[in-house]
Amino acid sequence: MSYHPGKGAELQVQINSTYTAIGQVVDVTPPQIANPSVDVTHLGSSEREKIGTIYDGGTVSFTLLHDPTLDSHKELVSHSSMVIRGTTPRNWKIVMATTTKSIQFAGLLTQYNFQTVQVDDAWRSQGQIDISGPVTIST
Repeated sequence: MSYHPGKGAELQVQINSTYTAIGQVVDVTPPQIANPSVDVTHLGSSEREKIGTIYDGGTVSFTLLHDPTLDSHKELVSHSSMVIRGTTPRNWKIVMATTTKSIQFAGLLTQYNFQTVQVDDAWRSQGQIDISGPVTIST
């Protein structure tokens, strides 16, 4: 069994057909994939019956140390400001540290929030990506 440290993992976004690492990411929560079901139990059923409905790739969330001079952070801010204008999903990737394994997905940056600026902490931002379509996990 192998273990992969979180240190060195990257959250990447595709900019002009090239995946670019987003700098200073503190944490990233991978997709919360779900296959919702609906209860189809009827009066003739001998036990509860369910069927799957539609696949949901879920969301990805992240926290970063915000730096307005980094190109990747400028890209996030400009992308999030276009959310209300109805942008199309972008390609994203979470690359595991010390390996070529990754989680790839298309998604829309639906939230990008600046956290409270405090005298004894770094300026942080949080983001959320809503996944559109399948999630591919390399093996």
